[in-house]
Amino acid sequence: MPLALRAQITPKKFGGSIDSWAAAGETNLFTQAEAGIRVDWDSSKINSYLYLPLGFSLTRADDFEISFVMRIDALQLGTTPGKEDTFEIGAGLLNLTNALNPGFFRGAGISAEHGPRNLIEFDYFPASGFITATVAPTIATAGNQILFSDNHPMELEFDVYYKVQMSFTAQDQTVRSKLWKSDSRTNFAEGVIELKPLVLTANYGDLAVDALALINYSDEGQVPPQFSGSLRGSGTFWNVEAIVYDHPEVHIHQADGQFVISFETSAGWRYEVQAQNGAGGWEVVGEPIDGTDAPIEVRVAPGNAELTLFRISGTRL
Repeated sequence: MPLALRAQITPKKFGGSIDSWAAAGETNLFTQAEAGIRVDWDSSKINSYLYLPLGFSLTRADDFEISFVMRIDALQLGTTPGKEDTFEIGAGLLNLTNALNPGFFRGAGISAEHGPRNLIEFDYFPASGFITATVAPTIATAGNQILFSDNHPMELEFDVYYKVQMSFTAQDQTVRSKLWKSDSRTNFAEGVIELKPLVLTANYGDLAVDALALINYSDEGQVPPQFSGSLRGSGTFWNVEAIVYDHPEVHIHQADGQFVISFETSAGWRYEVQAQNGAGGWEVVGEPIDGTDAPIEVRVAPGNAELTLFRISGTRL
């Protein structure tokens, strides 16, 4: 009997122990502290990253999410002579080939030689004499097209915990971002702020990101130079994670007259195995299964159809 398998919403989580991460650039800008990672931002330094390779590229055809908890302890603008305006701090997904190119400058804007490419990141620009404080989820495509969600005025306070969540949905090509504020880094039950959605329209090209990263950007190469900015500061990050929904490891085979379906799961999600019925609809097979952060195996008795289609559906608890 021929088999077909369609896996849906089976998330794979990236993050975990910082021991599996790598650093590039000024590596001493990243240190372990308070069970998290302290970042000492200094835009006078070269581009520097603490990063986790995903092992594959995500494009606009994928569904994925990034999240983290952050606390800003201090920020000072105008720390590089002649660069008195604001500058960004950021974290998110990047392309390692582009990010590690010595000619890449985040502030170069649209530039064939130096401009940013292949980025999806959460950026914060502190208030300066020229602009108000701005929270700006940002995308840079492979072709150096840049779009961002401008949420201002929105100032991030010092010594306050913020939870950040950015989700990209391929079906409508939209980044949806949320921000929670709390006095505790473990309790974000209330106070969600919905940021402006960021839509990757057909006028924009594709992108390819392959690493999750905490970032210290260099203030070199900014355009126009008369509005160049710089900063120094420090902050701490916890629970930095990426969740990818359409790159699961799913296996199916037949044994003892049954279909054996194994798939990856995540804690906090509930899964259903569904089979296509003769009318073209979908029916749940067996009982719902709670995720465990480990693969789960399900055995399914074959139906009468010559071609059996299965899919795995998941719901966040």
